[in-house]
Amino acid sequence: MRDNKYVIAALVVAVISGLLVFQFLNHLNKRVSVVVAKTDIPRHARIDENMIEILSIHPSGMQFNTFEHTDGVLGKYALDPMYSGEQIVAFKISENERDSSFMGQITNGKRAIFVPFSLNQGLGGAVNKNDKVDIIYVAKESRIGASFAKTLLQSVPVLDVRSDSGQTYDSEERGSNLLGVIIEVNPVEVEKIAYCLEHGELYLAASPFDGTLTKTNGIYHENLFASE
Repeated sequence: MRDNKYVIAALVVAVISGLLVFQFLNHLNKRVSVVVAKTDIPRHARIDENMIEILSIHPSGMQFNTFEHTDGVLGKYALDPMYSGEQIVAFKISENERDSSFMGQITNGKRAIFVPFSLNQGLGGAVNKNDKVDIIYVAKESRIGASFAKTLLQSVPVLDVRSDSGQTYDSEERGSNLLGVIIEVNPVEVEKIAYCLEHGELYLAASPFDGTLTKTNGIYHENLFASE
């Protein structure tokens, strides 16, 4: 009788173990559909059927705000570069072509101008899209007969940061070097920047987002130590 109890207990344990294994294996085999980039998709590109495909993956590998069907992706514009195999997420695409380019962000009456910078002039590369920056002009004595530094513009919005590969700068991208920034200014300020680029050098300084402006008198050799 006692042996029968052991046999029954063993059978119950075996059945439960079998059910657990079945559930585990069934979970491993579960698949969902997700739209991914079939090829590298450059920023601003209009997405067509040759750029995307549907893959079947385990639910644990599915990212947030992805697409199960291509209908939600085809014809949209890429807001950021996407790479082959990358899941298409909603915040990286838009129906509006203007959204895919900084050109669509320019305020009426303003202009966008590219300002080249090296790392030592451009905050060591620690500048990002939508940052606010000050532009400092350093005149070269050999060019205009005097040497001085003066804050040219303050709290200027950065529309984009560019690399020497002609793309948006990514500090994580191997072989990518900072080339400069695209900023939004008015037409008169465009002329000032162009003049300064021809007669000296420009530097970036981080500016607070509240748009606080500070009056400066500029620095010459004669007043360099005047405040000490």
